[in-house]
Amino acid sequence: MQIDDMKPSDYFAHPAISRSQLVDLQRSPLHYWSKHVDPNRIAVPLDTPALRFGTAVHTAVLEPERFAAEYSVGPQVSSKASKTWRDAAAATDCILLTPDEDHAIKSICASLKQREAANKALFAAPGKNEVTFIGPDKSGLELKCRADRITEGWVIDLKTTQDASTNAFAKSCANFGYHIQAAFYMRVIRNTTGHDPLGFAFVAVEKEPPYAVQVFKASKEMLDFGAKQVDALLEQLAELSVNYKPSTPWPSYSTAAVELDLPAWAMR
Repeated sequence: MQIDDMKPSDYFAHPAISRSQLVDLQRSPLHYWSKHVDPNRIAVPLDTPALRFGTAVHTAVLEPERFAAEYSVGPQVSSKASKTWRDAAAATDCILLTPDEDHAIKSICASLKQREAANKALFAAPGKNEVTFIGPDKSGLELKCRADRITEGWVIDLKTTQDASTNAFAKSCANFGYHIQAAFYMRVIRNTTGHDPLGFAFVAVEKEPPYAVQVFKASKEMLDFGAKQVDALLEQLAELSVNYKPSTPWPSYSTAAVELDLPAWAMR
């Protein structure tokens, strides 16, 4: 399926495998089982300031009408204003932003529109935002992804970051598995539509002034490396699903004692 107007809540509730689930599996099968399989699991909502801000930026850029309807500006947060904040939040159905957060989001939107490559990727070129793809995979699993934007055959992903310079964002890709995300999205879209996207691009924007922007096209080498990791993770998940019962904890780290050394960078 390709769904252009799927609600976020419906997407997250759908049982197909997502890229974020592969991240949990990459840490260990036990972490995956604990969050997604354990019949007695307790859902723990992810609610950090960084995540809330990133979600607000995505909504403002990609779904401005929903942003206007669902977000509102509250009082400035400080240790003395916590009660004022709680009272303001209780009085509205909207998600509250501090004045500083609202200013930053508006500045980010303006910065994205001022940079030619980012403006074309996100606004000027024809395309669709928040597009959901769900379909079967050769691994035997059903996969899903929700692309920030599809435009002119490209998959566009908006990332808020501390540092959008080339070297720093390359490190972010390695640290946060963005290469796995890119390869996974390309695979799900190919499975669903029968066609390969032309490519995958990241629009990286800094979260603090001067809200610098840079657009990166994932290289073939990055996508190929990510695809190998996706293959291995999906194969592992398919095997685990067959060999372990949902009620039985899946394996985690080594069961034997492991010799520990300092990382190479610490010994220079």
